[in-house]
Amino acid sequence: MKLKRATVVTDHENADIVAMAMFDAGAEGTEILDRADFADLERSGVIWDYADESVTAPSGEVKVSAVVPGEGGEFIRALEEELGRLRETGVKASAVAADTLDDADWANEWKKYYTPVVTASVTVVPSWTEYSAAPGERIVRLDPGMAFGTGAHETTRMCLELMGDPSGRSVIDIGCGSGILGIAAAARGAASVYMCDIDPQAVEAARANARLNGVCP
Repeated sequence: MKLKRATVVTDHENADIVAMAMFDAGAEGTEILDRADFADLERSGVIWDYADESVTAPSGEVKVSAVVPGEGGEFIRALEEELGRLRETGVKASAVAADTLDDADWANEWKKYYTPVVTASVTVVPSWTEYSAAPGERIVRLDPGMAFGTGAHETTRMCLELMGDPSGRSVIDIGCGSGILGIAAAARGAASVYMCDIDPQAVEAARANARLNGVCP
């Protein structure tokens, strides 16, 4: 299915107003790309997992976008009408720039940023990546799909490192997401592992990853 992305360039002060105009025109969600937000985070001392340099460099421009299904013609016309009224009141807003997206790209775009994650106990390797393990290195291959748990997030890394030696023990992974913790425990010699999640996509991903690593019949 094709998707249409509509983008309006504005400034920090008017970004929320432009986003609201998109909602009024029929959008179900918006994205605000404001580099000033990253500057605020840096000053606050917050640390994030990943931030592309293209969105962290200083700039006065703010991009507000919405994605709608199909050609998006009706939405774009309605948005231009909303923006026209706002411009008359002094709101800074560019003309709507539209481009076409393939929703399959959204499902796979993140993969280029997912690289092997090395921890003290295991190395988590994306299932589509070639990786040569060092002698004695324990590998868990993973495709998280739409589920949480790539090994890159600090909470997951800490759990992997604080798990201890599960050899011969029974392990329960509640809210398993991709199954990364339970699979790592099984790979390290746990006697039995029980994983569960309320998200059907997580259950599907965990089961597939367990089979991928040979720890599920």
